[in-house]
Formats: sequence, C-alpha cells, structure tokens
Amino acid sequence: MIHPTVSFIVPGEPVAKGRPIASVRRRGKSNVVTMRTPDKTVDYEATLRLIAQAHRPPNWPMRCKFRVSIDVYRTVERGDWDNYGKILDGLNPRREKTKGKGAARRIVRPAVPGVLWADDGRVRRGEVEIHEVDSNPRLEVRVEAVPVPCEKCQAPTLYPVEKRCHECALALAAKRARRAS
Repeated sequence: MIHPTVSFIVPGEPVAKGRPIASVRRRGKSNVVTMRTPDKTVDYEATLRLIAQAHRPPNWPMRCKFRVSIDVYRTVERGDWDNYGKILDGLNPRREKTKGKGAARRIVRPAVPGVLWADDGRVRRGEVEIHEVDSNPRLEVRVEAVPVPCEKCQAPTLYPVEKRCHECALALAAKRARRAS
C-alpha cells in the first residue's frame, strides 16, 4: 500500500514556537491570569497553515495516523529542536473564541478545521533535524499518512469511520438501520 504524502517548504527564517506570555488583570477582588502566544509565533503558524492548505492534495485522509519529518535550515542559532516541532500546532483545528454572555456574546475568533489532521494526537512519529546554513533559510515539512487497522477485521485503512474500514462501517450502518426499523 502506498502511503499518501504531502511535502511543502516555508521560505524565510524558521521560527520556533515561543513561550506563552502571561498577563495578570484585576477583576473584582481577584486577579485573573491569561496566557497568549507571542505575535511572531502566531504569524508564522498562520503562514505555515496557508502553505500547508495550498499543498494538501484532494481526498487527504484526516483521521489515520501520521509521520512527520521537519528539516530546519536556519541562519541564526536560535530555538530548540522540540520548539520547531511544536510550530506544527498551526495545523491543528481551533475552537471558536467568544467574549461576553447571552445577547452580548460575540465571536472574537471563528472555529477553524485542521489542515492535515483532525488532531495532532494522531501524529505517531516525528523527527526534527536542524541544519545551519549561510543563505536560503527555510522550513521543509513532510507528512506521511499511515493506515490504521480496522477495529473489526484488522484490515489497514486510511479513512476510518468509527475506527472501522469502509466495508465494516457500511455493515455496521446497515445493522443499525435494521434495528431502528
């Protein structure tokens, strides 16, 4: 079985995931601590997301397992190897962010689906290699989809439905339809 693969390059100096920034606000008699991601990281994740969307092939499997390989070509010695791997959080789905309650509730940030996976918990193997270069800094990413075994028949599948291959999912749906009628 050929495993689907997507590769893309993010040009420019790679940015490692930055440490969250904490701020404290007084609310009534207590303090509220909020955390936010540094703007430089947010901008780089947005760029990464757009480039990955442009390179994702049609019918890309979102619910199988994945292997990820990242090659960092940097001109500046800054950033740990694990923080370069964390930058792929930009490919995760994001929940809607709202402010206010009731009629005053408004959407601050809309929900966004994942780009290459439904959840980064599906990444089973990842490697990051850092290369020091004099010119042409970039981030090269390769994501390989790996089949998962069907829960019922153990056949490998890239498109599991309720942890089952297509045939077993259809059989289960037919069984449920018979029970319902």
